[in-house]
Amino acid sequence: DVAKEIAGYIDSGAVLDVGTGPGSLPLELARVSHTLVVTGIDLSQGMIELARRKASKECMESKVAFLLGDATALPVPYGSFDMVVTTLSVHHWSDQRKGIMELHRVMKPGGVTWVYDMYSDGIQQAFEELIGLSPFREYRMSRVKYSKWGPGEGLLKIELR
Repeated sequence: DVAKEIAGYIDSGAVLDVGTGPGSLPLELARVSHTLVVTGIDLSQGMIELARRKASKECMESKVAFLLGDATALPVPYGSFDMVVTTLSVHHWSDQRKGIMELHRVMKPGGVTWVYDMYSDGIQQAFEELIGLSPFREYRMSRVKYSKWGPGEGLLKIELR
């Protein structure tokens, strides 16, 4: 569902999935959109190797790339992606504040970042505090939007511009 929502929002450009795990989201994006260039990053060498094997098995090596890297020090240049996505990974980051700052750093000016996490009491306030310490709040044109998402609205989706 996340891949379909992304493909319905952005029809071309570069998308980064932070905390990609076995690469499910980038591979699904490559299946539903032929115009997106998708990169997945994960801290686990094992997950990156699994994602690369899956991409190879599906002959998708030219459509997706998988990089080993930490959300707090993403191994990509400033302003590289039209869209940055992270799904259910923020709670794994060693420094959430620094990770959110990195999402901002790698997003192109005018781009968008979507963060999905499990919805629970207090999670929106926790993210508001975290984002309030990041560059997303430093620019006059920045916008943060919160919404419940998914089956039973069990996820919190945060849109950052």
